[in-house]
Amino acid sequence: MSTLPIFHRFPHATFSSFFLSLSQVGSSKTSVAFLNAFKSIPTSEDIIARIGLWWQLIRAVVLVPVFKFLVVLCLVMSVMFFVEVMYMGIVVLYVKLFKRKPEKIYKWEPMEDDVECGSASYPMVLVQIPMYNEKEVCEQSIAAACKISWPSNRIMIQVLDDSTDPASKELVKRECARWSKEGVNITFEIRDNRNGYKAGALREGMKHSYVKQCDYVAIFDADFQPDPDFLHRTVPFLIHNPKLALVQGRWEFVNAGQCMMTRLQEMSLSYHFTIEQQVGSSTFAFFGFNGTAGVWRISALNESGGWNDQTTVEDMDLAVRATLRGWKFLYIDDLKVKSELPCSFKALRNQQHRWTCGPANLFRKMAVQIIRSENVSLWKKWYMLYSFFFMRKIVAHILTFCFYCVILPATVLFPEVTVPKWAAFYLPSLITLLIAIGRLRSIHLLAFWVLFENAMSLLRAKALVMGLLETGRVQEWVVTEKLGDTLKTKLIPQVPNVKFRERVYLLELLVGVYLLFCGIYDIVYGKNTLYVYLLFHSKRWFPIRTGSKPVCLAMTRVETSGGDQEEKVVIVGAGIGGLTTAVSLHRLGIRSVVLEQAESLRTGGTSLTLFKNGWRVLDAISVGPQLRTQFLEIEGMVVKKEDGRELRSFKFKDEDQSQEVRAVERRVLLETLASQLPPQTIRFSSKLESIQSNANGDTLLQLGDGTRLLAKIVIGCDGTRSKVATWMGFSEPKYVGHCAFRGLGFFPNGQPFQNKVNYIYGKGLRAGYVPVSATKVYWFICFNRPSLGPKITDPAILKKQAKELVSTWPEDLQNLIDLTPDETISRTPLVDRWLWPGIAPPASKGRVVLVGDAWHPMTPNLGQGACCALEDSVVLANKLASAINGGTESIEEAMESYGSERWSRASPLTVRANLVGALLQWENPLVCSIRNNIVIPKLLRLGPMLEHTNFECEPLFVSK
Repeated sequence: MSTLPIFHRFPHATFSSFFLSLSQVGSSKTSVAFLNAFKSIPTSEDIIARIGLWWQLIRAVVLVPVFKFLVVLCLVMSVMFFVEVMYMGIVVLYVKLFKRKPEKIYKWEPMEDDVECGSASYPMVLVQIPMYNEKEVCEQSIAAACKISWPSNRIMIQVLDDSTDPASKELVKRECARWSKEGVNITFEIRDNRNGYKAGALREGMKHSYVKQCDYVAIFDADFQPDPDFLHRTVPFLIHNPKLALVQGRWEFVNAGQCMMTRLQEMSLSYHFTIEQQVGSSTFAFFGFNGTAGVWRISALNESGGWNDQTTVEDMDLAVRATLRGWKFLYIDDLKVKSELPCSFKALRNQQHRWTCGPANLFRKMAVQIIRSENVSLWKKWYMLYSFFFMRKIVAHILTFCFYCVILPATVLFPEVTVPKWAAFYLPSLITLLIAIGRLRSIHLLAFWVLFENAMSLLRAKALVMGLLETGRVQEWVVTEKLGDTLKTKLIPQVPNVKFRERVYLLELLVGVYLLFCGIYDIVYGKNTLYVYLLFHSKRWFPIRTGSKPVCLAMTRVETSGGDQEEKVVIVGAGIGGLTTAVSLHRLGIRSVVLEQAESLRTGGTSLTLFKNGWRVLDAISVGPQLRTQFLEIEGMVVKKEDGRELRSFKFKDEDQSQEVRAVERRVLLETLASQLPPQTIRFSSKLESIQSNANGDTLLQLGDGTRLLAKIVIGCDGTRSKVATWMGFSEPKYVGHCAFRGLGFFPNGQPFQNKVNYIYGKGLRAGYVPVSATKVYWFICFNRPSLGPKITDPAILKKQAKELVSTWPEDLQNLIDLTPDETISRTPLVDRWLWPGIAPPASKGRVVLVGDAWHPMTPNLGQGACCALEDSVVLANKLASAINGGTESIEEAMESYGSERWSRASPLTVRANLVGALLQWENPLVCSIRNNIVIPKLLRLGPMLEHTNFECEPLFVSK
């Protein structure tokens, strides 16, 4: 008897009887009827039984048939994929057995100097190196490109730097200048924006006039290091084979053995190069350009339409369009170029998302063009659409996730759904063994590789859907994080300070729970041993996805050698906080070493305002009197509207007789502090590369030049992007939503302003200026900007943008901008970091401690950033001196005491500065009107606003 009629009847009968009983409540026998009505309500046992009946019906009618259909579909895809892998294996075997090397397929002759023409017989080659905030690897990649063996007058190195990080951009610029002085033909090119990302940078690079004389272009990403003979091995193929558009080399990974994750990545990529790329090249079919380690014929690149940013795989896009034009490609398997694999799981996720989403999106956009193309054979069209795109870029990802992570585990819950052994075991085993051919030295890791690939399958499946449907993060481009020299342990936080929701990937976690449930269910109720696979499989979804092991390191233990330099106190960073700390310790008789990665003091920048708390610190370290003679004392402040009308004015002495305010040039302050230190205290060109603590509590610092310092105490004063803070687990400072133009106007005949701070408030825009000395005036313009935007360093553009913002404001401000020397103008984003109690790490870790912006970066709205750094320095110096000289506290306890004391002051100031800035940057006309007509003229009091400048500085006892 069918269960369907029962399914339709039982809810009707149940609720009919219940409502019929309720209708009897109004009769003469009300109480009896009401009781009967409740007796007719189904019991819990009835409900459970009926739910079970529903489940059995849905299971039999819907779920089982659906899963059986999906199994058949996956079996078909498995066979298709197996045939594809077998085909590629046969082609590679044929190439190996018959030694079908590229030199036998294409004409190739070595390059030699012509007796009459000399180097003129060599074609002109352009080498492009696109970069984006990759300071860890830029030096080695530029050096490798500059060392390529090719006549110096026939090669042009073009560094395309889209960096938004000023330090990265400056480092790249300096490296280019260094090689230019050595006679290398190298150019440093930047853009005003990042439109098109890498494709946009390469496209803009091809527009320069000097590119017109070039015949070929070699492209290397920022972490690639070609051997000197790279061009000698590739360019001859292009010279002697006019239909050849591209010669592609193979990636070799310098950090492949760094950890398990990099070993498994190497296995996948080795299969891609050894099998997939070689098959495409050897069969005269098609293979995708890898975006780097290749040489293009410029005429072919231009004929194909140049670089296009319609997808995030601009390299594959160009290869498809060139193929449709009839061009051929060559892959050389033994032409290896050193590169780097992602070492963090986040970087790997971003990379895999782009590598999966991009090809799927390109397939969606180019499939019709491939079909309609008249310049390629039917065989090549079939290969591109079926083998390259459909099987490798779509079916492979669907099959891995749907079959091995969803359907196969579901057979435990649905015994009616069976998967043949050949499909569940034999076929995938053969496919895995064939893939292992790409890297035989890692064949013992096959089991881990299978689990790793399955654990990555959901990410790829999601990316695939986004690409095919062209939705979500389809255009997301995240540059893969590089770590540089992988022979050294890099500066990576031991406990990443990342929000919990950012570390846990919910969908992957649910898949892990599903696999775990299926494995346990199979143990309890199953009749096979699939639980062995399921339990091991589920385990791989938890530690990876929750982020408990986000980074792999080459070394996990500090090893010291006799060559390590031992130092008692090492200060990282020669900024205001670092130098003040060093001077304070020096006054207390404690020697320190200051590490500064720049070649000299960073005297760039403009000015900073110091209130009485800052001057008390400077007096305590005996530099206050020297500085006072150089800078004007500010008497008060004036607040104006954007039309120049005065809203309110104050005098500082009227509010607080002890108040002292002066604007100080940053350059002069740093030079004055440095002059108080013994010679050789500051070590320039000392870039910190890695930091680790050993069992004794000492800290090993690895510098960029190979020097190793073993320090008893490390003080991190290296600014908002502190590497020491990163190692301690602090998050990156957050952008607060507005930027600031800053400059230092210079009046050679004397500046005309009164000694007052002038503030001008507009709608979402504010500006100010303050006299610094008799000839200099500091000014700023703060404006709202939702995102950071491109980094701009051209002074002319900066001045133009600044003047456009305040074009209708008082002329004094316009004149100040015009009189600002180019080297003093800048535009910077404002950032801060809130030190949430119980969430943010403490200021110290062992015998490593932070000072100033490295610990508590704050916005400049209260003028307390530099003052707080100065306060930190003297408080820490006093506590450390007491501990070092035999006080009651240990060094660790002294640092903890410093952190506790300073947190109660720095944290509220950080929050207050942020809120003040947010209020002043309001754009709402009504709010601005209330501010200008009520709050400032009637309610504002200067006294409470300056209470934060009250700081009692403990005296330092100068050593003799």
